[in-house]
Amino acid sequence: MSQLFSDQMSGLHGLDWHSQHAGVPVVALHGWLDNAASFSALAPLLSNHRIIALDLPGHGKSPWKGTDADYSIWGYTDVLWQVCQQFGQPIHLLSHSMGSATAMFLSAAFPELVKSVVMLDAAGPLTTPEDRLANQLREGVLAQQQLVRPSRKFADFDQALSARLRGSSVLTGECIGPVVERNLQPAVGGEPGELEWSTDPRLRLASRLRLTESQVRATLAAIKAPVMAIRAADGLIPEAMFKDRLGVIDDCRFVECSGHHHFHLDASTAPAIAECVSAFWLEVEGASA
Repeated sequence: MSQLFSDQMSGLHGLDWHSQHAGVPVVALHGWLDNAASFSALAPLLSNHRIIALDLPGHGKSPWKGTDADYSIWGYTDVLWQVCQQFGQPIHLLSHSMGSATAMFLSAAFPELVKSVVMLDAAGPLTTPEDRLANQLREGVLAQQQLVRPSRKFADFDQALSARLRGSSVLTGECIGPVVERNLQPAVGGEPGELEWSTDPRLRLASRLRLTESQVRATLAAIKAPVMAIRAADGLIPEAMFKDRLGVIDDCRFVECSGHHHFHLDASTAPAIAECVSAFWLEVEGASA
């Protein structure tokens, strides 16, 4: 069973599994519009390590960013530094999708904080070609000026779950249910019992800026920690792009496991991922002993 996690310095909330372990801690980083419960199937299987899964800003139970801030992918680095430097030792990063992009920035900028990185069905952030930078900035600035549509209200959990499932042909209620539950809160100004998303609606707005492909590759190449990149066989990343982009990392192991993009949340595919990750951490910790 997990415990609630709260960090006073960063203000982030999350879930904490196996908190009694005194070894190398693991900080888990979820994908876009998900939350700490994204690791509710995988974390219990990684019982030899303490797993601290965070709700990134604007997600789950963590606070939204201020009105003058945005959710640029590199903008999560500050709060992650605040959390990770408190452990007093390098930590393992366990990351999925967008969370792997935030792990990329943290491990490249602060190599002294990171012992290893696991990337689940991810190959870094979205990019913008150099000749599109001005247009991307224009679109992002104008998007921030728009009135953000109020969060949708739901009569109950089942209605919210159905809404989340509507956009996917592979997710099941059993798989994504914990994430949906953690992303809900009582509806402000709603009827008794009504629910609404707790995620910041601004997360859906266009980014003001994105890195170019060469900048992403340079940042990946700056990662000094060992990396295990696990691709979902039926996920979002084409195999050629996966290996080509992550191939710039000095020490990167490539693994493929069966399943869809949220394969770490599926009870049928999470055990194989856990086996790969546990063996990787054992190798990394043995090499530095």
